[in-house]
Amino acid sequence: MFVLILSMLLTTQESWAQSSKNRRDIDTSYVYSVVLGSGIYSSRNDKIVVVNLPFEVLLTEPSETEPYWRYETVAQVGYQSIGTDDVSQWIPRSLATLSVFPTLEYIYPLTPDTRLRPLVQVGGGYDSDENNWIRYRSAGIELESDWEFGEGWQIAASQEFVYAHERSTGESPNTSSVTMFQAGFDFRRGFEVDVFGKRLHASVYTIWQHFFDDIGLGREYINGINVKDLYQIGITLGVGRPFDVFGYEIDRVYLGVTRGDGVKAVNFGVDLPF
Repeated sequence: MFVLILSMLLTTQESWAQSSKNRRDIDTSYVYSVVLGSGIYSSRNDKIVVVNLPFEVLLTEPSETEPYWRYETVAQVGYQSIGTDDVSQWIPRSLATLSVFPTLEYIYPLTPDTRLRPLVQVGGGYDSDENNWIRYRSAGIELESDWEFGEGWQIAASQEFVYAHERSTGESPNTSSVTMFQAGFDFRRGFEVDVFGKRLHASVYTIWQHFFDDIGLGREYINGINVKDLYQIGITLGVGRPFDVFGYEIDRVYLGVTRGDGVKAVNFGVDLPF
């Protein structure tokens, strides 16, 4: 049976037997897709490809001093890799899930360099392998900061707390939730180099994600997960003025690797992963 995003983070059968005395048995969970981004994930015998396609709309004009609203819809596709050799098993072969995550954010500037970002996310998806429909919802708050120092240097920092919940209906119904704290740092440097007439910059970033398996607002269906901490490190490349790609502005791409608790991943995407 194929399990997706990211059931690889659930306990193995041995550890599950030890931790499930007071928990309902759950075969798979999709709730991690709310907090984990695009990438090629590997854990135990599973290989999964996840791609996020963000579409952003600014509902009010951005400001460094006044609050404003931001709306984003993330379309997410998940592919099962069914190859048998070391190369083909990383190639997506069949569509497993299609999900949509509408997100509403309120950006409140505390200072010109620091912003508070409460967010609410409600969405749904379809698991073609299990013939299940999944409903998601999450809420969180993020403290985001950036500072410039020296000539051409910039540091960005983010601390975020998220609670996410999902319920699936169909042939294999279940309910699950997860609570996560995330901290990320990005160290960016501008260069006197132009690419297609745009100034180039690059950065190194790192992310720590901590999962609380005992915080579930008093509910009994919290998954007994053995993942406590995931660590990601990567690089970004960007330009001073964005490129327009089918109406979506792209000024930065990233590539990173994730490790922790038996999970391995190669991460990729646009902008910053936090």
